[in-house]
Amino acid sequence: MTDESETTLSAEHLFAEAKASIEQGQWVEALPKLDEALKLAPDFVAARVARAGVRAELGDAAGTVADLDEAARLQPDEPEHVAQRGRALYAMGQFESALEAFEQAAKLGPLAELAFDRGQCALALSRHAEAEAWFSEDLERDASSELSRWNRHLARRGQDKHDEALDDLRIALESAQSPDAIFAILDARRDVYVEKGDPQAAMEASMALVERFPEQADPLVSQSRLLLQLDRPAEAEMTLDVAIELDDGSAEAHTMRALARYEQDKHAEALADLDRAIELDPEDPTLFSHRGWVHQAMGTTKAALADYDRAIEMAPAFPDARHQRRALLLELGRTDDADKDREALEAMGETVE
Repeated sequence: MTDESETTLSAEHLFAEAKASIEQGQWVEALPKLDEALKLAPDFVAARVARAGVRAELGDAAGTVADLDEAARLQPDEPEHVAQRGRALYAMGQFESALEAFEQAAKLGPLAELAFDRGQCALALSRHAEAEAWFSEDLERDASSELSRWNRHLARRGQDKHDEALDDLRIALESAQSPDAIFAILDARRDVYVEKGDPQAAMEASMALVERFPEQADPLVSQSRLLLQLDRPAEAEMTLDVAIELDDGSAEAHTMRALARYEQDKHAEALADLDRAIELDPEDPTLFSHRGWVHQAMGTTKAALADYDRAIEMAPAFPDARHQRRALLLELGRTDDADKDREALEAMGETVE
């Protein structure tokens, strides 16, 4: 046996071991075996494609793309390599480049998933009409594709095609099995009615969600958001009282109740809710910004500035806190400091009055 043959056998043996690890979901164990196989046989396309998949599972999008680029170079007529490269680019947020890869793959040969892949890119790029067309094509191929139907409803909402979006959600609800899927569909249906400008239907949809999940806080929190949009803060507060009884550990519920109470000038109660929300989720800058509003309304300007400062420190590009801080600084006559916030806001493209 020649040295070359022995090298090939060794690479194939390592590849077989790596495949066994992959089948068990043991990505970390598989990677060094594939690395060694490719050191022995750099043109081993199957091992390179397998390593791309392992790297994708481990979150190494750049490494995934590099391996798939090499696989495409070695087998330029294989559409699946190019399509996988597109999926890796999509995972990296490079949607235009991903779409180009999918279009290149389509020219090389038919692949069933390409309509869905192109639709995802178009949706991410807010090209809603194009996305709708691609998801419709995928649904013609497989009418049971829940993800394509969900994404098509999003594409239709992006074009204000509310009735068509509701049709997609109705069909999705008929086949939905998991509680999470049912919740998402009912929640989206309410939002579509809001976007359509039909508050009565939106409230009916919200009630259906609450009735379907009576022991969960999330539907009540969603309903409270709608009530606030309809300028019904007292009802929102009562709804959130129930939600918090069900789950006192919901930062979102406490935040929403704080907003409902703020709208009713119940500043001390709103402050208590925001204190609790921050205790539950101390890494959310919006909570500090909201608490700054409450402190400002209560006249405790030093505490308000401290909260705005904290929100901006956590998220320098967060415009709401800067707008609020600038307004307060102007009230206090600190124009130089207010001008710094104005400059920062203008740099973000914000309109400053």
